[in-house]
Amino acid sequence: ATGVQLWTLHRYKGLEFSHVLVVGLGDNRHPRPVPLDLASDEVAVEAHQAHEQALLFVACTRARDTLWMSGFGQAAV
Repeated sequence: ATGVQLWTLHRYKGLEFSHVLVVGLGDNRHPRPVPLDLASDEVAVEAHQAHEQALLFVACTRARDTLWMSGFGQAAV
């Protein structure tokens, strides 16, 4: 299909595109902060962080030819 398609990070799995632009990275958008009710559970925190990393990885690997990434604020390390 021609034109621009908008998807959330959750909808990318199994799809492939010539060009992908991942926007909105940083400052509590992605990676999303750990929910307060999980903050004291080390295993839950690690699972949350792994899930956030996996979402971004899937989004980035959907690009066949070109990947652009855009963010704002403080970079998450």
